[in-house]
Amino acid sequence: MLNLVISATEDLIVEVFDGDKKISEKCEICSVQSEDILKMIKQKIGMRDFSEVDNILLNVGPGSFTGIRASMALVFGLTRTGNPRIVPFTTFDMFEYDKLSGDMCRVVTGFSNFVYAEWQDKQKRQMKCLTVNELGAFARLEGKTIVAASNKLAEKFKAEGVSVIIQDLLPENVIQKFMKNTLEKRSVEPVYLRASQAEIQREEKIKNGTAKR
Repeated sequence: MLNLVISATEDLIVEVFDGDKKISEKCEICSVQSEDILKMIKQKIGMRDFSEVDNILLNVGPGSFTGIRASMALVFGLTRTGNPRIVPFTTFDMFEYDKLSGDMCRVVTGFSNFVYAEWQDKQKRQMKCLTVNELGAFARLEGKTIVAASNKLAEKFKAEGVSVIIQDLLPENVIQKFMKNTLEKRSVEPVYLRASQAEIQREEKIKNGTAKR
């Protein structure tokens, strides 16, 4: 079974797996433009034909709006005949830590000064969009360690006086969950992709009482 993993929410990740064994060719493309993602897919697949791919595991966010929309548009085009099958997953599925401990908060980039954070709160998983300052204050108050998916993001929280762990997002973690049938059911059109960045920023200002509806 040939599985293609595509993630463009932080850095661009494209990897090919035969079952759970990575068989990707090397590639140096870093752009998240649709045409460059397609070039990267072709290079990663190598001499194989795209028709051999059984599943496309697609990261539907949260993360970079540009990257998510570009990768989703491309994948929808590639699968317009119904094959390969699209298997959506989230950025948080790519973290090494599968289960959240009470003192951990996983964070990925959002837009502008906003980030998406996931943490455990009284046996319930929370996922919110917050500013770096808001999340920094929350982490300090609750004594949580930030697990960040990028050096740039980690530096922001270190500047806020928060304990930080930097962790790469790994497609192998998604594949393992997929092969074990433990990936959570996801929509290929998350709610946060239906609104523009400006609309979401306005909603955040309304919530914080700095703007009117």
